[in-house]
Amino acid sequence: DPARAGLRRLYADLLAARRRWPGLQDHTLGGARVLDGGRVVQLCRGPLRALFNLSAGPAAVDGPGEGERLLFRSEAARYT
Repeated sequence: DPARAGLRRLYADLLAARRRWPGLQDHTLGGARVLDGGRVVQLCRGPLRALFNLSAGPAAVDGPGEGERLLFRSEAARYT
């Protein structure tokens, strides 16, 4: 289904990220918390911070902090 090609690319990139970034492989490195009234889940694993927006709309979360960099966003054109 061509309409879901972006979603398949997102899943492929998330699986590749799990292989590439050790922080996503070991659940003992950190924890999770809920942000923005339950709309966002934040995983902190060692030096890695991943934010997952579980809602259909934009979420109010802080961007990358000092010394952090954004590696990818699901809102990118390649996933739409």
